Amino acid sequence: MADFGKLLRSYREAAHVSMGALARHLGVSVTYISDVERGTRAPLSKERIEAAAIFLKLTHEQERKIAAAAAESRGFYELGAANLPEPGKEAGATLMRGWPRYTETEFEKLKRFLDDLEREGNR
Repeated sequence: MADFGKLLRSYREAAHVSMGALARHLGVSVTYISDVERGTRAPLSKERIEAAAIFLKLTHEQERKIAAAAAESRGFYELGAANLPEPGKEAGATLMRGWPRYTETEFEKLKRFLDDLEREGNR
């Protein structure tokens, strides 16, 4: 958990945002943020990571890094599916089924494909 917390602290400090300001924005206590940053509490939820990324003005790469650190700490990735169209839910389920069997090369191909999609969406 410490890696997530260290990363969150570094991004927060680089943005010149106090723990109090981040806590207020996320609707949590300063103690909660302090515990997360020290690694004594689990990483922020997916929704709070997204809200913190917007508030701290993180780049897409920084948001990816902090989400990956949270997933590594928890041992799993959170993918919200409630508001996805059916093809999105099916794509997520396909990814989950294959996840344990994908090779490093296949993950690299998948990441390149998704990076290309993200770039197309940000034109």
